[in-house]
This record gives sequence, C-alpha cells and structure tokens, in this order.
Amino acid sequence: MCGLVTSMTYDGLWHLTSLLHAYLIEQNHSLSELGTTTSRSDLYEMSLGKDYMGLTGRVRQFNSIEPTTIPPSFGDRDGVQLIRQITGGPGNADVVWSPYDTRRVPCSTGTCALGAAWVPSDRIAQCAAGTVFSVQLGCIACEAGKYASAGMLECEPCGVGTFTNVSGMAACHPCAPGSFNNVLGADGCEDCSQGFFANESESTGCMQCPIGRYAAQRGLATCAECPPGLTTFSRGALDSDACLCQGELYEGQCVVCTGNTRYEAGACIPCSEGLTCNGAGTAVVQNGFFTDTAAPFDVYRCLPIESCPGGLPGTCAGGRIGIPCTQCPAGQAWNTDVCADCTAFSLGGWLLSGIVGVVTIPALYYMMNMKQTAKATTMLATSCALAMTISMLQN
Repeated sequence: MCGLVTSMTYDGLWHLTSLLHAYLIEQNHSLSELGTTTSRSDLYEMSLGKDYMGLTGRVRQFNSIEPTTIPPSFGDRDGVQLIRQITGGPGNADVVWSPYDTRRVPCSTGTCALGAAWVPSDRIAQCAAGTVFSVQLGCIACEAGKYASAGMLECEPCGVGTFTNVSGMAACHPCAPGSFNNVLGADGCEDCSQGFFANESESTGCMQCPIGRYAAQRGLATCAECPPGLTTFSRGALDSDACLCQGELYEGQCVVCTGNTRYEAGACIPCSEGLTCNGAGTAVVQNGFFTDTAAPFDVYRCLPIESCPGGLPGTCAGGRIGIPCTQCPAGQAWNTDVCADCTAFSLGGWLLSGIVGVVTIPALYYMMNMKQTAKATTMLATSCALAMTISMLQN
C-alpha cells in the first residue's frame, strides 16, 4: 500500500486526502467504517463532487456527471486507483469501486488483477490517438506494427499491405509502390524482387514483368520496356540482356517484318499470291497452290485445286508428285482420288492397248486412202486418228 501511494502523483494524493478529510474529520466518521458498503457509497458520491485545478490540470472524476466542464476534464489523475485501495474489503476479497457490483478490481487470488479492472470511460477517452489506456500504466503508446485511433480500447495490428515502423501511431501507412507485405502487424514493407513490380500502394504482393519488359533492380513500381524491335520471350526478365530481336538479325541490325510480308536478305518482301506470311523467313502455302521445297516462294496454281491442299512446300494430295502435283510416282497410277500401285490387270490393259494400236493404225491408213477421204491428206488424217486413240487410252 505504501509503495503504491508513494508512486502516485501529487494530484492523486490531494484528491484522496481531500476525500478522507471530508469523510473522517468534517463528517466525523471512524476508520472502522471505511470498509463498509455505506462508506464506499459515500466516498464515491463525494469523489464525484470534487472539481479543482491541480498541478496536472483540472481534476474531476467524471466529466459525464452534471455539471459538465468546458473544456472537458478527463477524470481524476490517480485518485481512482487510491479510492480502490482504500475501499477494498479484508483478505482476498475484490476491491469494489462503487456500490455497483460490476465496478470492481478482481483481487480474490490474493493479487489484484488491474488489467481486468473496470475503468471509467472518461479515463479511456483521455488517451490520445496512438495510445490506449492501461489500468496499471495509464495511456501507453501502441508498439510498431500496431495503431489506435482516439477512443480505441486496444491497439490493433496493421492490415496486410500497411505498416507502422514507430510506436504511438494513430493509423498505419500503406506500402509504397514497388513494395509489399502480406502479414498482419508489419513494421515495414519489403521491396519487390528483381524482375517483379508493384504499381499500386498497399500491395500485398508483386507481379512479374510482362513479356517485352524487364526490372533490373529491386523496388520498382513499373518495368522498363525493351528497345524497339526487341522483346523478352518469357515473363519476369531481370535485365536488358533478356531483350532479344523478335525478327531477324541482318549485319548486326534487327529487322522486324510485319503484316503479310516475309523476310529475305535484310528486307521485308510482300507475300506472293497463294502464300500466307507472318514476317518470318518462311511462308504457308494456301489451298489450291503449290511451291517446291527447292524454291518455296515460286508459286504454281493447281488444276484441279483439290490436288494441292496447301501447307508446307512440296505438299500434294493423294500421293501425287511433280510440279504442280500432276503425276503419280513410278509404278503407280491414278485411281479415282489416290495414286495406287499398278496391278497385273492394268499391265495387261496397256499390252492390249498396244496390240490394238498396231492393228488400228494400218486400218486407219487404209481408210484414209479410200475415195471418201481422198480430199484429206494422208498424213493429217493419220495423225488425228492416232492422237485421239492415245488420248482415249490415257483416260
């Protein structure tokens, strides 16, 4: 008791002394009455009526009790604690603050738990923003990583993306662009790693630089863009060395062809009819056209168009070969829609055709020399007949 009393401020001692003087001397009560319910009630009512200027300012137990003061008083400085000590019951009983049973200091274990004691609202309200009221210590500053606005009962941890790096803060600071945190109660923010960025404040994480950009150092809000004609081929590039030519290199220069053009020897050339180009050194053959692998940019139109499906140079339908897809390989013949191997029947057909030709040609010659055909020259008639025969055999 003596140690606690000697640690109180002068205003608290004066407040207590004035109450005891009025109760014991002026009202002629005995010391034995101090532990009774009646004495606690009387001291409480007397304390509410105290209103004076102390060394620390105006001393008044509650400003909510009429008449209220202007400027407002924030309650007695330390008299609250002293009254609790004086009005406590014997032994391990709780220290009762007033006749109201809920207003007490738990002391049943032999040690008073001041942290669980009832605190008048005016005592809490006197703490400035960034501090909260402690029964043991009064107004205490929130530690780094926490904050308290005016009137808060406890310090709260800063949310993700915010921080406080000093004590006594009324609000948390947002992480600046280029930094982040993703934990509660942080006392600082971490810079984004190389290859990452955060373009907004209060970020909870960093993003990889997109393709075509890079971040060469930590803590960047934006990524640098590759020079014209250069790009990165993956996200999160670390420096400008990752920026490579997105076209073709020619004599140390990056040449980028766009649209329906193709690259050739340092120049961008318009794509020929029948080809589809994308700026590279190659082209895709369209349906109905043909190019040879040896000359992929020399285009042929196919008839019928079904024989040339397009795609890669040298591509023909049905197993055809040649330019442009006009014949079957040796040992094969066209069979409806595909080149097929020649059979014994097909060889016999060609042999029979030869025999028919040998017999037919003399007959035609004889016919051409008849009186009915005398007006036509023998050579012309024979040639026409022979040509028609060969054409029939091919079909």
